[in-house]
Amino acid sequence: MVVKGLSNIQHPNKFCKSYVLSKYHKKKIDNKIDWKATKLLRLVHIDVCDPLNRKSNRGKRYYLTFSYDYTRRTWMYYLKRKIEVFDNFKEFKAFVENRVAIKLECFDHINMVNIQ
Repeated sequence: MVVKGLSNIQHPNKFCKSYVLSKYHKKKIDNKIDWKATKLLRLVHIDVCDPLNRKSNRGKRYYLTFSYDYTRRTWMYYLKRKIEVFDNFKEFKAFVENRVAIKLECFDHINMVNIQ
């Protein structure tokens, strides 16, 4: 007995599923990247989060991120509805193209299915 007052626990020959899964090791991520941007705005990654459980003080439930592949710099926009994604994309695109005087060449979207 390890703790006074705690009765002995009989462990069956079964393992807890959560325990077994926690002992699995994930495969190592291959560091070989097929393609990486070699200059600003060659590739921008875009991600939209699922709705948050609670709204912010201003009623925002989603957030949208834009990340440069080249520098890994990231911008975040907060949204009330997913339908606002395209307007925010246009705003971001105009902002960064004006700031660095380079046109956005390519973007990669991660979680932009069913934007309504």
